[in-house]
Amino acid sequence: MTPPLPRTVRAVDTAQLLELAQEAAMHSFSQRLPIDWLQEYLAEDATHYRS
Repeated sequence: MTPPLPRTVRAVDTAQLLELAQEAAMHSFSQRLPIDWLQEYLAEDATHYRS
């Protein structure tokens, strides 16, 4: 049995998160939320965590 890959969690700011979401959309990766929605509802000074 293959061991599971380790998961890395990174802290990113709102601008980085939006940039990552835009890049994912360009490559047709599955998105949970539309980028327009993210831009409208994310706090600009927040820290977000992604894996």
